[in-house]
Amino acid sequence: MSANDKIQNDLEQNINNKNDTTTLDQAFRANDNDQILNDVKNNTKLIKVLSQNLVIISVDKIRLAYTDHMSHRSVRDAWLGPAGILVSMLLTLVTASFSDAFGIAGATWKALFIFGAISAAIWTAKLAYKAATSKPVDVESFIKKITVDEPNG
Repeated sequence: MSANDKIQNDLEQNINNKNDTTTLDQAFRANDNDQILNDVKNNTKLIKVLSQNLVIISVDKIRLAYTDHMSHRSVRDAWLGPAGILVSMLLTLVTASFSDAFGIAGATWKALFIFGAISAAIWTAKLAYKAATSKPVDVESFIKKITVDEPNG
């Protein structure tokens, strides 16, 4: 008996066993589910890992740990904003020819952009240093925060 004949036979049996209340679509789905289950059973290797750590934690403690974790993450990314300002100021200084506008002389505009670029460079350096020296921000550090026992009292 071929595979198609077997499927057809199974479908007919499913329909006959259900007293004609089963539609053809339902019979196909039932047969597909059985076939999928058989495929999974025959082609799957089951690996049991029974050694697990269970953490029971209050919502307050996880909220505090998460807030602390995310604040460290924001410190690590904070230098990107000032770096973008620095790049735009430097590109303006390189490409622009400053002229008189709004009653302010061109040399004054250039001086303002130079001051802005220097300020952005200092700001970027300060935040980049903070990012480089901040605590690691990864899944393991977060898990460590929530699994550390607090002293009693």
